[in-house]
Amino acid sequence: MRKKLIAVALSISIALGGINSTTTYADSKLTKVNILQKNGDSYTLENYVSSPEEAQKLQEYYFLNNISGPYKITIDAKYYENWLEYDAYHESIDFFANNAFRDKIDNGIGFYCNTSGGGVRNNSSENELIIDGNGKKYIVLNLENYKVDKFITYFTEMQEVKKKFLATVPNLDEMSEYEKVLKILEFMHYIKYGKDENGRTINDAYTALVKGKATCTGFAEAFNFLASCINMESVEIGNPGVHSWNGVKVCGNWFEVEPQSKNNSSVNDATRNINMTKVLRGSEYMSNIDRAHQEGDKRDILPVSKIDYMDYKGHTFTSHVIKWNGDKATFYRTCSECGEYENDGFVMTSSKPYFYHLVDREYIGTDCDVTKVSEKKCGDATVTKYEATVTVDGKTYTSEHTEIDGECNHVVRDSDIKTVKKATCSEEGVIEKTCEICGYTWTESTPKTGHSYITVKTTSDTCEDKSVYKVHKCSECGEVIGTSKKMYYSAHDYEFTSHSKVATCTEKGEDLYTCTICGKTETREVPMVAHETELRNYKAATCTEDGYTGDETCINCGKVISKGKKTYATGHSYVDTLETVYETDMSMGLTYKYAYVIDRVTCKKCDFEMIDGQTESKLVCWILADGTEVSKEDGYEYEYVTDKNGNLVPKKIDHSVTQPTSRPSISPTIYETGDYTDVEDTTKSVSKVPAKVKVSSAKNLKGKKIAIKWKKVKKATKYQVKAVLGSKAITKTTTKTSYTIKKLKRKKTYKIYVRAYNKSGYGKWSNAKKVKVNK
Repeated sequence: MRKKLIAVALSISIALGGINSTTTYADSKLTKVNILQKNGDSYTLENYVSSPEEAQKLQEYYFLNNISGPYKITIDAKYYENWLEYDAYHESIDFFANNAFRDKIDNGIGFYCNTSGGGVRNNSSENELIIDGNGKKYIVLNLENYKVDKFITYFTEMQEVKKKFLATVPNLDEMSEYEKVLKILEFMHYIKYGKDENGRTINDAYTALVKGKATCTGFAEAFNFLASCINMESVEIGNPGVHSWNGVKVCGNWFEVEPQSKNNSSVNDATRNINMTKVLRGSEYMSNIDRAHQEGDKRDILPVSKIDYMDYKGHTFTSHVIKWNGDKATFYRTCSECGEYENDGFVMTSSKPYFYHLVDREYIGTDCDVTKVSEKKCGDATVTKYEATVTVDGKTYTSEHTEIDGECNHVVRDSDIKTVKKATCSEEGVIEKTCEICGYTWTESTPKTGHSYITVKTTSDTCEDKSVYKVHKCSECGEVIGTSKKMYYSAHDYEFTSHSKVATCTEKGEDLYTCTICGKTETREVPMVAHETELRNYKAATCTEDGYTGDETCINCGKVISKGKKTYATGHSYVDTLETVYETDMSMGLTYKYAYVIDRVTCKKCDFEMIDGQTESKLVCWILADGTEVSKEDGYEYEYVTDKNGNLVPKKIDHSVTQPTSRPSISPTIYETGDYTDVEDTTKSVSKVPAKVKVSSAKNLKGKKIAIKWKKVKKATKYQVKAVLGSKAITKTTTKTSYTIKKLKRKKTYKIYVRAYNKSGYGKWSNAKKVKVNK
């Protein structure tokens, strides 16, 4: 959102100020193109580059050569700070500095030509996101030049300004930074203050330096341009909405310069008469000089020195220079950092205290001993060579100097020409010539050579990159005018190597795979395995105590997968059993055997037992002294007689006596639950726990599986299936009468069990079925 707001603000400022944007803010989706998806596929990337620097060099070539029509640049899809900001999540470009290259042309001259309106347009709707078969992504930028001719006109004219300025500082290497600042101000003497024909401010260096007219910001930009030509650091300082001027770095410190410092137009020596009241001043002085300079936006950032350069005492005078003036030479100590001459400060002219006269600076120098080495005639001129010698602090210094009086007619043989710097296709060369008549030596520049373009081919053949990369570039300077990368389908051949981390029921695992071609490894995630459960804390409810269905718990990690529930006491389930009890009594050698029936009540689920009533005792037989048993028949009367041994013997009486014709009986009753009550007329018997399961089949299936089938059990609501291997078991639950257990171990024999259960409890496990996993 922040960048979108900046984009809107930037667009408004461009429209109002007539300035061409060097930056594109966007939020457009890239068109996705999938390439190299199968064996045999190929694709060519146009102008593939590996960095923003390479991309900008290509843009510069296309631009300065005014190549018409759209062209493409391809680069790896990632974030490039301050150039191309790629949003990988949304697969879009948030920011692209499509004209950043322009500011770097010819060491920054291009930056000062932006007002030409020429540049490179990004046709963002045609940008692409290329994705190859290995998932590598590339961004393809669709670019097009515009208004190149106008830019080149501005550019050529600014190059000419630079050339003219450098001609004013032929001995640049011998100048101090202070002298360079004065030379910049001297060169700017022709720029007049004024607005354009529409009454608008002129804020650019081009109009100031080429057309000779500017307002304050234009002056400041012109100063920055000239400073850049001689490698000095300079920035624009602004009092927003009021005024602009410059900050310049001298001897490692920032000082303020008003680039509109006027020259005295009545004096020809412009250098001598620069108004120094606002040159190389500190922030304390400048902030109090007038309202325009009261505030400065970069004073604290740079920061600007509080004191003036004229009061600066931080020089280190450890270097030196010998300055010639005709046939005289003076030795000066100079600052090793900025080249300033050792001096006792500045002298002000009393008549004009706001002018510091540069020639009146009190330099501390030592006169040299000068010797005339030679004097020769060359044409109409006299060429005299001098040599200066001076000893300072015990060390001797020398310098040579040539004075020419008149116009020479130098004669130079080819053998007297030396190459100081060889010309290349990007830089002029330097040659040194020596006149064979007078011996005078001077240097001249030689033009640039032409580019020599070649094609360099790089081949790659790996699992991740099978390609031919061609670069069309100059063999001398390396300037690239085009690239292409033809890619072919390639892929790793991964195979399983080892388990680097075994998956469990609580953590994911990791498997290591290795490419059989190149040996590269990659780690792949393995999902967690299922919990292997068993029933724990199970307690069967009894007739008198509550029970618990049990917790389904993982046998590996101990996690409770399904918590059990309380089951209530079932109560007794009564069964009545009639038992006949016999008792005997003896009298006079005769044993009387009596019988009665009891009702024994028991619980068929526990050891509860009680006697619930009995019949009256009844004589059923006699046992004689000799052991003979005589049954008593119902309906008859008996009398007792004595045998010859004096023992009693029962004897049936002939007349009958009405007796009960049947024995009393008690029907057995089974009570389901609760306490024993009265005898009921019916017999009930209900079993709540399911019966034992009978397994129909269990066989091995392909994929390390075992399929089990069994017969349906009445009153069962669910079934448990268990595969046992040694001390470990896999237990699964189902409502069906079949189940397939997966992820078993090959070449192992499992015992298979099945049992039924409902809310009342679990039935017995089935008989084991042995199955070997071969598939």
